Amino acid sequence: MISLTDIGSINLCVLCVFVVRSTPSLGGMYLRIHFTHQIQESLYSRVEILDCHLIKRRT
Repeated sequence: MISLTDIGSINLCVLCVFVVRSTPSLGGMYLRIHFTHQIQESLYSRVEILDCHLIKRRT
């Protein structure tokens, strides 16, 4: 089953492909920004999980 999150990801990928095909240099720049943002979100979620584990161990 496809969730709404998956559908959002699919729509974003289609938009990226369209931009790359119409203006390659701008599209490449957009893809770099998008993937950098995704990596930062992943790192922030790992830090939040780590903080959560540290709080549980202290109590």
